[in-house]
Amino acid sequence: VASLEGRCQEVLKAFFELVGQEDVEELSDAGTEDHDKTKINPWVTPRELNHKKSSKAEARQKEMTRSILSGVLKALLNHADVVISTTLQGTIEMDSNGEAVIDTVTQRPRVNERSGIMVRVDENTTSPGPLHWMLPFKFNNSGQLTLRKLLFNERKLLRDSSQGLGWHAKIKRKRQGFLKSIANASNCCDKQEDDDAGRPELGWSRKLIEEIGLHMEDGTPTINCSNAVNLRIYRLCTEDYEVPMSPNAPPHLYDVEVLKLLKALQFEIAASWASMWRGMLQELTDKDKVREFVQSCLVTEEMQDYAVKLDGLIDRQTSGRIAERDPTLEAVDAVCGWLSGSRALPMDMLTTEEEVKRAGEEAKWPDHQAFIDVLSQVDAKKVKTAFMANKNTKLAGQPSWLRLCDEFVFVILQLNMKRVTNEELSMAKASAGMMSAAGQQEMIAKLALHRMSQLNMHSQKVFRKRFNFLWNRDVSTALTAMEGVAQSLRNCMKNGMNGAEWLEEQLHAYKDKVILGTLKALQEKFDGLFPVDFAILNGRFPLNSQKLRKQHFELQPDGRTVRQKDATQEIRDMWLTPRYEKMQSVMVSAPETKSASSGPGTIQLSVDGTISAYENLQEQRERVEQIFNLPCVDPPRPDYAGGAFQELCLKFFKGIHVDAIHFCRPRLKAMMANLYQEEHLRRALQESPALDYLKDFGGHILEKQKTRMDSLKCKLASMEAALRETEGVKKNVE
Repeated sequence: VASLEGRCQEVLKAFFELVGQEDVEELSDAGTEDHDKTKINPWVTPRELNHKKSSKAEARQKEMTRSILSGVLKALLNHADVVISTTLQGTIEMDSNGEAVIDTVTQRPRVNERSGIMVRVDENTTSPGPLHWMLPFKFNNSGQLTLRKLLFNERKLLRDSSQGLGWHAKIKRKRQGFLKSIANASNCCDKQEDDDAGRPELGWSRKLIEEIGLHMEDGTPTINCSNAVNLRIYRLCTEDYEVPMSPNAPPHLYDVEVLKLLKALQFEIAASWASMWRGMLQELTDKDKVREFVQSCLVTEEMQDYAVKLDGLIDRQTSGRIAERDPTLEAVDAVCGWLSGSRALPMDMLTTEEEVKRAGEEAKWPDHQAFIDVLSQVDAKKVKTAFMANKNTKLAGQPSWLRLCDEFVFVILQLNMKRVTNEELSMAKASAGMMSAAGQQEMIAKLALHRMSQLNMHSQKVFRKRFNFLWNRDVSTALTAMEGVAQSLRNCMKNGMNGAEWLEEQLHAYKDKVILGTLKALQEKFDGLFPVDFAILNGRFPLNSQKLRKQHFELQPDGRTVRQKDATQEIRDMWLTPRYEKMQSVMVSAPETKSASSGPGTIQLSVDGTISAYENLQEQRERVEQIFNLPCVDPPRPDYAGGAFQELCLKFFKGIHVDAIHFCRPRLKAMMANLYQEEHLRRALQESPALDYLKDFGGHILEKQKTRMDSLKCKLASMEAALRETEGVKKNVE
């Protein structure tokens, strides 16, 4: 913006030539009236008079230039202010008249929820919470796989075979060997290999084991990760990924690149779901919330005094007597107690496979057979999670809900991808997008988004079907198995319905409210991944397993003691290890039939890669509880918590920083695109009030030119008529 005047000289010169000197004088009000009133001095020569007029014209052009540039500058700065403030502080709620809505309590304009990076939970209240994107914390402190390099067989991809063997890596080595033999290209190849593997740019030094501390004014001690750890986290969060192919590459190469991004997106969605579902299950059996919901559905009726004591409930005493109460509200407590516990009837206990059979065909996950094939290759003895360890165990009640939710995490991770067709690739090339970096990345993002949206929709539909089956079974059992509940509701009528039927209907409605609310939050997390930042292909730093500081506190196998050790060697080994050295394998599946309608087949991450990603999302609850219960050993100062607890807090602290980078970085990149893209700048200039006078002048110029053109047409018509009349007279004379 500062160099605007220098860049616009040629454009301004063309503008003044277009509008003409007369229009410039009309636009510039200063000095016009004085010029009309000035009398011509008879002693001034015509040359001096023309020179004087030329000087005035140049002065007015300069003044006009300053006026135009000032308006453009104001418009661009206002555009930048709007874009930046909207990205950071969010947008303001507007009423039907376009006026800001003022909150009656805070007396501030109401902010649209989740509309900006700095918008907090309950922003429009007197006590807002944390930033809206921070909670719930994601369970990916164990790290996540890097997907920058996939091990695949290009020949097998072309033939739709079932497994890649590393042809890509062999070809790459051959190419490098060939290049090294000509034109002294070894340095270039080595550098490319370093970039691909992510080798450290700096050798190991003592400064990397040190940590940057903060000196608090009150003397509070602080801790930080070693510089090597912070730099590695930074590189993983911000290192850009360059797509290694041209926009005109064949579809089988796009298969691999789209799979990389799709899996990275699935990792993020699975991490979000893993952090949400426990809170969802707690809300489903929260007695206070369920009672509040049911009570809001009650229609005011004449209450009867039911003295029947419900199973598992304590009589509510008011002034030494049983208070009048609605039996459905009392039944809610009993039902919630049943659902939150492990009580169940033997006939209700089912394995995962039996649940699917009972729920019907619609309860099968997308590409169910591929899901079963992947499960058959998992060693349940090594992967001990809520789903893997219990998929063949007969469960009911909340344990079966927990198993289903953990199964959904695995389903999200293992979903395969339909391969890219020529027609689909052509459509992706033809459509325009909103990303700042157009080209291959934009095409890959569109192809991945299309597949991810379809998979999300289908898998969420199946999850709701499965959960509805489990909920209906357990609620129905709770209302009939407890004799006290059944007896209290037997003679109760609500809105013309039996009390038990009415309560069951309200419990189903409450379940739908909670489930849909959680899935909506999951969809918002998915929407928050766009515009896509390809840095997510780099993976996540393993905060749980990796040593963070030179002073490390290691929890002993007994879970009751901790030992302090020097982690310099472990941090040094981490620094010298390439970031992206490990490659993930790819599996390719041929279409079921050779007909065109069956599609081009599917491609997915290997079973080992899927299991590794799945294990990274498991909550480390047991270890956290053990550290919480440790005695205060090796505190940084007296009256402070022990060193192991401080290190645990540091891991969560760094995890929040990583989430902040992954959330803010794509939004800041999109903000910069909105600041500089021609389309947005042109709209900002057109809509800016600072340039209204110039727009009016432009309209005045057009109107004047139109009038001049009409005048010239009239003159031309008169001349043509005179010419015809002259020719007629000439003929008569002859």
